[in-house]
Amino acid sequence: MMKNRMLKNSSVLLLMLAASISLYGGDKFIAQAKVQPVTSTGFHRIQLSSEYTGLANQSLGNIRLFDQKNKEVPFIIRKETDFEWNKLFIPFAKEAYSITVDKGKQTTVLIHNSTNEIFNQLMLQIKETELNKHYVLSGSDDNAHWYGITESKLFGDVFNSGSKKYFKTVDFRAVAYKYYRIVISDTISEPYNIVQVGSLQMRKIPGAVNQQVRTIAGQSTMQYPEKKQTVLTTNFLSNVAIHRICLKVASPAMFRRQAIIRVKTNVEEAKGKKQEQEIIEYSIVINSDDSLDFEFPEVFAGSIELVINNEDNAPLEIKQIEFFQYATYLVASLEPNKQYALMYGLGDMRMPEYDLRYFTDKIDKVLPLAYLGPVEIQKHPQELSENHFWQSGWFMWVCIGVVGLVVVFITISLLKDMKRTGTD
Repeated sequence: MMKNRMLKNSSVLLLMLAASISLYGGDKFIAQAKVQPVTSTGFHRIQLSSEYTGLANQSLGNIRLFDQKNKEVPFIIRKETDFEWNKLFIPFAKEAYSITVDKGKQTTVLIHNSTNEIFNQLMLQIKETELNKHYVLSGSDDNAHWYGITESKLFGDVFNSGSKKYFKTVDFRAVAYKYYRIVISDTISEPYNIVQVGSLQMRKIPGAVNQQVRTIAGQSTMQYPEKKQTVLTTNFLSNVAIHRICLKVASPAMFRRQAIIRVKTNVEEAKGKKQEQEIIEYSIVINSDDSLDFEFPEVFAGSIELVINNEDNAPLEIKQIEFFQYATYLVASLEPNKQYALMYGLGDMRMPEYDLRYFTDKIDKVLPLAYLGPVEIQKHPQELSENHFWQSGWFMWVCIGVVGLVVVFITISLLKDMKRTGTD
């Protein structure tokens, strides 16, 4: 019976101790970069160049954004790609439309569709207003005989927070007419101040591989006459995403060489084992008649070797070799007069799961930029969270102290029970 009681008390103690440690524990952060103050409220893009992704893992799962109260700020990651389809407001030429205001009655917008495009949405860019009005849309092929497209409807609303522009949308089933007429009712309010008329179209926007990789640890060039090869090696401070390599050749003026781009990715080493490398190779042709920019699918490189086969030619004089990547952005809602910091955790942290990831299509593609200051390495890993008292150091020590007192009390009780049992 005494044994069962001891086991029961021991279990209680372990649970109390585990609870106190779990409340106190959190993610460890080893570095930070402060966000420079912003001037407007809303979503911003924080560009993560190679200087800022060097401490991050490949998924960027070990970065977090905190405000001045150590409150975690939700974010999403956006990466540019080869291209993307984007909805853009395309204004019509001024001569393609006219606006007539019949004071107190109606505003008529007449659009000449000279290219016979098929539209399913027209847009009016207007000055900011809280008014919403009814409109009727008609179509014609000769600007004389008109046919109804929609009955009286309310405009849709679009606000682009990046450009600070307001739009009213006219939605309808896709149809092609040479002329469109939008009649807006002004009987109970003043007319809209219409700035431009246009349409919303899907456009293919090429990605810009314009973010240069600057985290280079060293570069070297070696000549191997017996193999008739030149090998240019670039080592990076850590694995870094590469999408494009750009060469500049000083001489000769005309050349055509077969070459190999050899990408080596550092694999995290296990204790007691030497660091391993994964190797990927790409074959290219370095030709003076072609571009010397070489793009390929995303790779994470710890080092890159460019192996040039010279055959019986003199080696190329490589003036410069540069590396670029698609721009990567952290998108978050920021406020003026608040301080924010990007924190780097240990490499095994996973990507956080915020509700914001379900609303990426509602966040504008074009957003104001926010900038980061220099990366500061922490001498001692930090634990950041909201300042709840149960997550502070003193609370953990109080819990340990209480557990210690309980241990003493239980021990004394057990000794008394043992003496009592011996006397009996």
